[in-house]
Amino acid sequence: MEQTVERELYFENKDLSAASLEHISVSEVWLPEEIEVKRKSLLYEGREWTVVDNLIIHDDIKIGSLKALNYISSYKQTLSNLAIAGIKEVQYNFTPVFFKLSTHLDCSISDEYPLPAFDPIAFAVFDIYILKRDGAEMCYNDYQRHSASLFNRRLSFIEKKQLEVNILQCIQDKRLLSRNKLLTLIDKYKVVTNQDLKRNLEIFQLAVLPFATQLGITMKLEKDWIKGSVLGLPTLQY
Repeated sequence: MEQTVERELYFENKDLSAASLEHISVSEVWLPEEIEVKRKSLLYEGREWTVVDNLIIHDDIKIGSLKALNYISSYKQTLSNLAIAGIKEVQYNFTPVFFKLSTHLDCSISDEYPLPAFDPIAFAVFDIYILKRDGAEMCYNDYQRHSASLFNRRLSFIEKKQLEVNILQCIQDKRLLSRNKLLTLIDKYKVVTNQDLKRNLEIFQLAVLPFATQLGITMKLEKDWIKGSVLGLPTLQY
């Protein structure tokens, strides 16, 4: 008889007042006209845009590359344009690659409230058997590896493709929605320790937070509800 693996799902809550310009590349400035189009479209839906949900920080800033200062300058210009539009709260995160990581996008606590959810065993299947990241198995304990092996054998080809799509859609930089591009970015983070990531966050905050305060914008650092490191990436939650 095949063993049944029980595991806990982690759900995300939604804030209908929060929105973002997800179609704009992470490296680009949010232009005033783009901001206004989004604001009006939300008003048409009966929603008032009061919070920018995740103004994405370029991975080069988190890594601390030579391009970091250029991307910080672009980030500050976006804040200036948001201030002109009257938006006063901006949420941001310093999580490498992903944020609000989900394995299942249509789970629900009840039929009325569909929510994305994170299943750690399903994610291990993605990491070990789909992404096939070098050294992936070493990031999991014996129970997790065994559970992932059982779950992987039960999944059909279509279900594995859907799991891959679900996880890749959680990458913050939408130019990187492929396994090869994800592996390339992960490789760039190999030289970044948890302490490096924390120091690069402090550099970003020193450059951006006083500037945002002058604009009248409140900056709110958000943390992913997934605890610890994923895919061997550095983390602030250590």
